[in-house]
Amino acid sequence: MARKLRIITGLILFLYTTGHLLNLAIGLNSVAVMDEWRLIFRLPWANTAGRTVLLAAIMTHVVLSLHTLYSRNTLKMSATDMVQFTAGLAIFPLLVPHIVGIRLTAELIANYQPSYRTLLHFFWIQNPFEGLRQILVLVFVWIHGAIGLLTYFRLQSWWSRFGKIINPLMVMVPVAALLGYVEAGKEVIATSPEYVPTPPGDEVLAVLNTISTTKWVIIPGYLIIVLLVVIARYIRLRNQAHTTEIHFVDGPVITAKIGANLLELAIANDVPQANLCRGRGRCGTCRVIISDAQNEPSPPGELEKTTLKKVGAGPDERLACQVKPMEGKLTVERLVPPHVQPEALNATFGTRREAGTVTEIKVTEASR
Repeated sequence: MARKLRIITGLILFLYTTGHLLNLAIGLNSVAVMDEWRLIFRLPWANTAGRTVLLAAIMTHVVLSLHTLYSRNTLKMSATDMVQFTAGLAIFPLLVPHIVGIRLTAELIANYQPSYRTLLHFFWIQNPFEGLRQILVLVFVWIHGAIGLLTYFRLQSWWSRFGKIINPLMVMVPVAALLGYVEAGKEVIATSPEYVPTPPGDEVLAVLNTISTTKWVIIPGYLIIVLLVVIARYIRLRNQAHTTEIHFVDGPVITAKIGANLLELAIANDVPQANLCRGRGRCGTCRVIISDAQNEPSPPGELEKTTLKKVGAGPDERLACQVKPMEGKLTVERLVPPHVQPEALNATFGTRREAGTVTEIKVTEASR
C-alpha cells in the first residue's frame, strides 16, 4: 500500500508541477499569454476538491519520505538515490509558504484574482528571495519526480521505443520554464515604470503577516520532526543484537549489523549488484539463489512473489532487495550481471546463473 500511495501521490505532484513549468515556459512569448494559459493550467486545482487532493498528496508523500528515512538500514546510496532522497526531504519546507499563501489569500481576501504580472512584479522587484524560493520548489519537485518516473518507466517494455522522446522532455521542460521565467521577468522589469501595482490594503498586509508567521512556525516544526525521525532510526539500528559477517569470494570479510537486506549490504560495502529499480522490488534484476542456510531468511512478501512470477524466476530464486539474512550461514549467488541495462532486461530475465559470483554471509551473535 505504501508503494502504491508513493506512486499515486508522486504522479499528482508531478502533474501539478508540470502545469506550473509549462505555464512559466509560455513566458518566452509574453506575460499576457502566460495569464491566458494560467486559467487552463490551474483548472484542476482551482476548486475545493482539487486543492484537497493536492494537499493530501503533499502530506502523504512527506510522511512516506520520513518513513523511508526511518526505514533505511544504511544511508550509503547511489548518487541518483541521494539526489532524489534529498530533494524529497527539501520539498516540504520550500513548498509550505506557497501552500499557506494560496489558502490564506483565497480565504481572507474577497474576490482576489492574482495575475502573473502582479506575481512577477513581486518576485522580481519587491521580493526576489521569494521568487528564488518558488523556482527552487519547482526544480526540487521536478528532479525528485523525474528520477522516480524514469526509474519506473525504463523497466517497461515500451521504453526502448519511447525513451528517446521522454528523456529529452525531462530536460527541456524545466529549462524552457526557467527561460520563460527570466524573459517574463525582464518584460515586467522593463515595463515597471509604467506599471504601478495597487498598494496593499489592510487585508493584504494581514495575509502577508500571517503567511510569514505561519511559515516560521511550520518549517522549524518540520525540521524537528526530521531530527526526531533520524534519532528514532539511530535507536532502532543501535538496538539490533546481531551482526552479519560477509565473506566475499576472492574479496574482503565485512561485518555489519543485521536488519539490512542483501542489496543494502551489497551497496553499503561496494559490492556490485544489479538493481535497475533501485531496490523497489519491481525489476527482478537483483535476483539471487540462497543455499546452505542454517536459518531460513525472511520469507517472501506479496511484492516479491509478484515480481518473481512476472520475470519467470525459478522456485529457489529470491530478490536481494527483499531478503534479510538471519542468524547463521548463507551462501548467496547473484544471477544477473551487475551493470545490466534496461534494454537487456528481457534477455536477463530468462538467464540464470549467467554471470553470478558467490557470496557467503555468516550472522553471529553480538553484544549490545
